[in-house]
Amino acid sequence: MANQFFHQIQRQRKIWWRKISASPGRYNLSDIKNGNDLDNSEFSVNIQAKYEWGNQTLESINLSCKNYPNMSNSDLLIKDGKKQVAAVYIKSETKLSNLFLNSLCDAYEEPNYQDGKRPLLRFHRKIAPYKICFAVSSSSKFNDSLRVLIPSEFVYT
Repeated sequence: MANQFFHQIQRQRKIWWRKISASPGRYNLSDIKNGNDLDNSEFSVNIQAKYEWGNQTLESINLSCKNYPNMSNSDLLIKDGKKQVAAVYIKSETKLSNLFLNSLCDAYEEPNYQDGKRPLLRFHRKIAPYKICFAVSSSSKFNDSLRVLIPSEFVYT
């Protein structure tokens, strides 16, 4: 039962990463790794994103049959009918910095534009309209280019 739930969590987390991506095909799961123990009481899998420089690990999902930290064996016993069964736990770990870096790298593109490449950030529609904005100082060397792109009612001097 725990293995089935472990695979279900992997699938759900991968779907979540794909939902907020501009390029959903870049996400995959690593191979399941067994722990170093003889009893194979730990399994882990990583959700990774493919980029030009290689795979970037975004999230780790672990299934463990060992004791949870700061808990004794008796705390982890659960009644299943008349039997006492040892509990297992699944832990998902990610970092805010990984999420932010992935959002930026996922959105970055350099399509051809007027005899050159034009850097663009194309964020997914679910996160772009209200969660991200950029402020450029008036002394920026790109100021003239920005004035052409931005309507005058949005320019503050």
